[in-house]
Amino acid sequence: MRRELPVAVACVSGLIMLLAYFFKIPSLSSLQTEIQNWGIVISAFALVVSSANLLMLHTTRLAGSAGSKERRLNSAALVTCLLLMVVLGIMRGRNTPEFLFVYNNMFLPLGVTFYAMNLFYMASASYRAFRARSVEGAFFLVAGVVVMLGNAPIMESLTNAFVGTSGWIMQVPNLAATRGIMIGSAIGTVTVGMRIILGIDRSYLGLEK
Repeated sequence: MRRELPVAVACVSGLIMLLAYFFKIPSLSSLQTEIQNWGIVISAFALVVSSANLLMLHTTRLAGSAGSKERRLNSAALVTCLLLMVVLGIMRGRNTPEFLFVYNNMFLPLGVTFYAMNLFYMASASYRAFRARSVEGAFFLVAGVVVMLGNAPIMESLTNAFVGTSGWIMQVPNLAATRGIMIGSAIGTVTVGMRIILGIDRSYLGLEK
């Protein structure tokens, strides 16, 4: 029963959401709204459970002697920030000066730092991809150089030769490839959804089949 009930709930909920999307039936629309509201409630509980699990994991690391000093310092910083944001958000509210001060002066700089670090990985990946070791790599290299020159302000002031070519590359080959990726992602999403609705995929129960 512990396995059959979640599968039945997933199948019924998926069928209701699917039928409500294609058929404008008032009763199905109300059920769709109710399921979406329950999804928000379940997501909130899942966030609380995951936060509690994260807190237990790092407090256990702090209480024990296993692990390096750097890892314990990282755990202490995570636990402190987590508790601080929870207390300020619940006791003072999200629009208070205290909460906004911590958010704007701690979390936003950390997010900017994270994206800045990703920039180096992107630059390294671009360097490896731009090496013309094959015909496809040569085309990729030429297209990348033309697009970069077309978007450079100094080149726009000197000549418009790269601007039109860069726009054509972005609007024709790049857009075609992007649409192909989106179509493939949509087909994959529909396939996974149908497997869950039909009860074929039960990975959300911790089962392989």
